[in-house]
Amino acid sequence: PNLRHRHRTNAYRMTKMAAMCTLTLLALSCLLSSSCDVFADHQDDDEVSVGAFSLLQTALTLGSKDRQSFRSGAREVSSTAAFKLIAVPYKEYAADRSEVSNLPDYLSLGQLLAYNPTNPKSNDLLVFLPGSWVECSNYTQFLETVGTGIKTLCLPYDNVKSVGEVCGSDSACWYNSRMEAVSGEFENIDGNNLVLRLRSALGYLKREHGEDWSEFLSGTSHLEFERMRVLGHSQGAGVAAMLAYQHTVARVVQFSGPCDMSDWPKTMHSNTPSSRFFAMASSEDHMCDWEYAQVPIWTMEGIVSRERPAAIVDEHNLTSYDPAKAQAVISNIKSPVRTSVGWYRDNHDSTVLNKWQVHPPYADGLWQKLVGL
Repeated sequence: PNLRHRHRTNAYRMTKMAAMCTLTLLALSCLLSSSCDVFADHQDDDEVSVGAFSLLQTALTLGSKDRQSFRSGAREVSSTAAFKLIAVPYKEYAADRSEVSNLPDYLSLGQLLAYNPTNPKSNDLLVFLPGSWVECSNYTQFLETVGTGIKTLCLPYDNVKSVGEVCGSDSACWYNSRMEAVSGEFENIDGNNLVLRLRSALGYLKREHGEDWSEFLSGTSHLEFERMRVLGHSQGAGVAAMLAYQHTVARVVQFSGPCDMSDWPKTMHSNTPSSRFFAMASSEDHMCDWEYAQVPIWTMEGIVSRERPAAIVDEHNLTSYDPAKAQAVISNIKSPVRTSVGWYRDNHDSTVLNKWQVHPPYADGLWQKLVGL
């Protein structure tokens, strides 16, 4: 059986290599010739060149082991009735912590991920903040969905501890920790805050991937917060909310959070109007309980009330959600991943993590509506 398996594996690899070689040779022949029969008869030379380059890019991309998100990031576009190309609707970048910041490795998890869309629907920047103990790579289904329409940056920060671990039920500690995490010295480490990390990340993207990332930098020390849509999951939702309280941002979206055992969202003045706050929870989330933890915070923020309750959605009415009528949405869709140990965690994560094997139900409009696309 092992021998047969190796034969099948080798045959598959040889078939894949042959297909890639064929695609590459076909693309090169198109580029070097004045016309290409595989394309439509009536295309002009420019169209042939563009199509051939896309085909070459597809062949080379298929051969790259480093591109983790090709399958979910690719989209088919019709070139002619006789031929289809695969076009990736964004440029995707990844960077290690050492490329972006001088902070120690142990203060964050995973790589920075960034997406620059080919045909953006907005000129804003979307900044996403992962939850506790989670890397950006666990959110690629969401990031690739929104990254087709808006510049998107998933930013590693100090999420190696949850604020709950640090503060427990100490209300003042929650407030102070949130303040320090956004613009202070979290865990008493100089430079360990979100604002400096964001500035460093944009500086890196500007140096390595183009001046258009500098649009969100004002001078050498300021950020264009009013052009940023700040999103976060769980702990990241609390950090996003605090950032929006400290600075005026374009939009805030909170997934499965905040979970703060504090009333700071009620007592602290917010520089971002409550009309720009949005939120999403799972009705099966009892890790950060949607009813007893999340909704009370949303009420303090002013986005839900008796007169303006959260919208309830399931598999049958996802497309009916209207953010103009409800700034918060609660999903009755259960996590497709159900582990005996992490059942609460699975549903807590299902609003935005990579829980869906094929296609996330929220990618057909709900996520886009929440982020304002």
